[in-house]
Amino acid sequence: MLSGVHIYAGQGPPPGSMFSSLIHRFAFLAMLAVTAFAGGIASAAVTATEISEDRANADDIKSNIERRDRLEESFFGHPYPSWLQAYHRTRKEWLKRLRLDIAASYNVVGLGALGGPDAVSGFSGDFTLLGTWLIAGERWGVPLDLRFRLRDRHAIGGRAASEVTSATGGVFWNLIDGFTNAGFEVPDFQFVQHFPRRDLEIRYGQMTIDSQFDRHTLRSSKQAFFNRAFSSNPAVAFPRFGAGVTVLWKPDSGWDLTLGSCSVQGTQNGSQVDFDFGSGDFFQAIQIGRDFKINDNPSRLQAMVWHSDPVDQDDLDLPEGQGVSVTFEHSIQSSRTRIFARVAWSDGAASDADRLVAAGLGVDRRENDLFGIAAGLGRDSSGSKEWQAVVESFYRWQIGPHFQVSPEAQIIFGSGLRPDRSMRLVAGIRGQVAF
Repeated sequence: MLSGVHIYAGQGPPPGSMFSSLIHRFAFLAMLAVTAFAGGIASAAVTATEISEDRANADDIKSNIERRDRLEESFFGHPYPSWLQAYHRTRKEWLKRLRLDIAASYNVVGLGALGGPDAVSGFSGDFTLLGTWLIAGERWGVPLDLRFRLRDRHAIGGRAASEVTSATGGVFWNLIDGFTNAGFEVPDFQFVQHFPRRDLEIRYGQMTIDSQFDRHTLRSSKQAFFNRAFSSNPAVAFPRFGAGVTVLWKPDSGWDLTLGSCSVQGTQNGSQVDFDFGSGDFFQAIQIGRDFKINDNPSRLQAMVWHSDPVDQDDLDLPEGQGVSVTFEHSIQSSRTRIFARVAWSDGAASDADRLVAAGLGVDRRENDLFGIAAGLGRDSSGSKEWQAVVESFYRWQIGPHFQVSPEAQIIFGSGLRPDRSMRLVAGIRGQVAF
């Protein structure tokens, strides 16, 4: 659930130096080659016949805990230090006696825009504690869970990783989702009421509503892509978190319908909103999805319609917005490959982009590694109506059940880049410790 580390540091060589430009481009291409080469080398070890799904997406609380458990099971039998064995025993005892399961992670990211005198870098840390507690109702077939997530996001040094975007100049949407300097937050403290016989799930409380809408299995800056074109959706004005309610109806036919609304307590680009209980500023969405198979491989098609109310405060002015997002996913089990494609449209400047087309794939390597590559094209929602594109690649190494490292590289090109650029090169590295 938690994410990692991007790395880039340093100031560029003297202005106008052709040699320095070549050095930066070579460094970037070397990082891109490393991710691709690592994916190719590791593919020789692929033996499984099923994709290890990060169900829903890696930002969902329960999915993160399930992923942690799957990793521990896959490394079962490997020697652990005594303190780690004691931790595992204690946690399992909690789950059994208190019906409580928790997970914690610390992620570090370093991100840098390469190139000459305007090279810029930023570093962030993210500590997250999350859990699920089965409160009651399982005897009557209507279990009630409490799910919570507490986190502390902070800059390491003078600039957070998310601030590299604004310091770079002219990039339409964030180069990374999250990893701000927001400090302590409680983005999730929600009750989840299940009605299995009626195929219903109701959530209410504090929530990150985008963990239930517009998702795909590669949508996470902590487990997969960094850039918001793939790890979120810059053409949707999702609040960072808020108080609200969602209803999921999922009959056995393969169809599902999700309705939701929550208050706007913060934006995805980091702006904070002062919320009070009398606020009438909300984000609302309705989504319909269909799970089916193509050549016996699982596929999904979903469409979401959303609306965001305007927020007018002394230090913040968020316009009204609405839009549509359509996402397709397909898994090729024989090659352990996940493919996604997305088309999104929005009206107004509530979101960073008003048009978006994105597609990518992730390939499971070895036992628990992941290689990914994606491309996206979007239009600025401001008056300029200019277009930019991004290509990103990463490789996620899983080192034992609790550690992972992911180098990544991005190419940003198109209109609006400053100063007088047609392309920016971005490199990063993500690290995670999770228990």
